[in-house]
Amino acid sequence: MNRARRNDLDICADILSVAQAGARKTQIVYQANLNFKIVKRYIERLTNGGMLDSEESRF
Repeated sequence: MNRARRNDLDICADILSVAQAGARKTQIVYQANLNFKIVKRYIERLTNGGMLDSEESRF
């Protein structure tokens, strides 16, 4: 099945869904099906927006 490209909102929702359980960056990368470069950019955006915070390298 060919999945259409996700928009910014879908990617943010996927990251927040994974991070809700206290995931590390590597877990977010694999479970949200993204690469580290993209995840870093979105984590910074979500953290600066107050939607995500970090505790002992978990989000």
